[in-house]
Amino acid sequence: MLWEDALLDAQKVTELNPSSHIGYELTYTALRGAQRYDEAIEAFKIMLSKLENSPEAQIRDLRQQYVCPFEAEDAIRRAVGIELSNAPLRLLNTSTGLLCDRVAQLNFFKTSPEYKELLSSITKRSDLQMERIKQVVTMHFRCVLLSHKWAETEALLHDIKDKVVYELNELDGITKLQSFCKVARDAGYCWAWMDTCCIDKSNNVELQESVNSMFVWYRHSALTIVYLSDVPPSSHPGALASSVWNERGWTFQEFVAPKVVRFYQKDWSLYLDDRSPNHKESSAIMEEL
Repeated sequence: MLWEDALLDAQKVTELNPSSHIGYELTYTALRGAQRYDEAIEAFKIMLSKLENSPEAQIRDLRQQYVCPFEAEDAIRRAVGIELSNAPLRLLNTSTGLLCDRVAQLNFFKTSPEYKELLSSITKRSDLQMERIKQVVTMHFRCVLLSHKWAETEALLHDIKDKVVYELNELDGITKLQSFCKVARDAGYCWAWMDTCCIDKSNNVELQESVNSMFVWYRHSALTIVYLSDVPPSSHPGALASSVWNERGWTFQEFVAPKVVRFYQKDWSLYLDDRSPNHKESSAIMEEL
């Protein structure tokens, strides 16, 4: 109600003097407060045009302290590029169930409330400081990676490309992928990555680059989920130590590189029902490795 009243007041100011920037500045502030970010950005653009076209030089000079929305967009785009430079090329969107390349990842971000809030908040030169932009971008693009023992049947790139993962038939490999995405989504992460289906293995260049980048990707993951396919629910301590996951050649790298790791049993419940945020800090689990 507070912001609705402020918006009505702003509209009255605009009606009294349509050529002035002040009414649109008040409108922008009220719309942002009401979290109507798209409308706030449009009001801000009109405010800038009023400043630029003012007959008074003193008013026109005020324009210099503000930035255009496209400058803000460019700053955010650069921050996204830096953030994704340490991430896999393709990521699974846990909200939509779609596999996304870089363009699709950016486009999805631009539809998010956090992007619109950020864009609408960048109005002055001082707002272009990268620290807050980096914080918002990093938070959105937090990614969960999977470490697992490959089964005979796994979901591959051609199985999921241009398809909604959650709508696919629940075959063995697909079920694992669906469960992984749901666990990542329910933990609050928008992006996930699984090696079987997020790499084009028919492209030798991409495959080699992926192998070379694997440590960096796991290092920069917000969370790495280790799936213990042979560890049944309600297992006792020691089951992890004897799991086939430990027999993989990639296990050491995929465990050492990430900062945060959580182990899940065959039914996707937490190993030993350990609900701590990072199993690397669990003495009971670490004793098995």
